[in-house]
Amino acid sequence: MTLKLVRKPGGPASGVEGWFETVLNALADPVLVIGAEGDIDYVNQAAEQFFDASQSWLCERTLKDLIPNDSPVFTMIAQVRNDGASLSEYGVTLETPRTGTRQVTIQVAPIAEGEGAVVVSFHDRSIASKMTRQMDSRNAARSVTGMAAVLAHEV
Repeated sequence: MTLKLVRKPGGPASGVEGWFETVLNALADPVLVIGAEGDIDYVNQAAEQFFDASQSWLCERTLKDLIPNDSPVFTMIAQVRNDGASLSEYGVTLETPRTGTRQVTIQVAPIAEGEGAVVVSFHDRSIASKMTRQMDSRNAARSVTGMAAVLAHEV
């Protein structure tokens, strides 16, 4: 079986295939289809923004061109191909020259008709993590201020 792509970069987007591409492009999270050899077969618009590159440029590359070889993404892809089941990893630090350092949740799922092809999605947790740290710092400062007020009252 061969993987039928939604659309090659620059190709027409019409009919049912165009509808699926519209749905994928509506997602806020980057979605990539990775072929059996590691080549990037498809990216949605969020992936273009995430990797700061165009769809046509990305689809001429392999995933190893974008992400360091020691990234857990590659272990996850190998496990999904071996087991044939979806896999998710929370709180992964993804650091590349194109993206900088980001905290992400990675989801990898096999494509049934793709013979080794998988779909990979990233959910950026960087902003949420920063907000959580700021709230923790603010709460800690309030606790210290409260303790100081109690101690001052006792003296």
